[in-house]
Amino acid sequence: MSKKPHICWCVPLISISFALSGCGGNHFCTSHDDCDADSRCLYNVCYDVPLPCGKAPPKDCDRDLSHDECAQAGGNWTCYRTCYCRCPSGDEGCPCWDGDHCQGACMGDDSSHNCSEVVIGTCSQFQEEYKIGCHCVHHEGRFVVLCAS
Repeated sequence: MSKKPHICWCVPLISISFALSGCGGNHFCTSHDDCDADSRCLYNVCYDVPLPCGKAPPKDCDRDLSHDECAQAGGNWTCYRTCYCRCPSGDEGCPCWDGDHCQGACMGDDSSHNCSEVVIGTCSQFQEEYKIGCHCVHHEGRFVVLCAS
């Protein structure tokens, strides 16, 4: 069954949502519990996928670029075990609840000690996110703790 378009007007302090008939999961909510299992409550409306956010990553950026080429392409030169160019994701900080929602990784709140309770995260700063330590990352359908040393 295909979903019909959803129209949403957001005004500061007021969120008014008009759903066309048969719109599916897009409806008013006050928490994620008000939405279907695969949807999340953003700005008081249930969404199956996040709203468009961020921008496309730099086209010319690649992890195999030299130090100077990396800087010219907008990347961040990093050396850990080997040196490589970390390319910006373009959608850093955008909301996500699936790895496919981001150009990089969908990261849960690192202050959460129980990643299984995380229901929404934010997109990582870089396309390849390798942080030392343990972090909540969306992996294979859920948020899990992944550790790197």
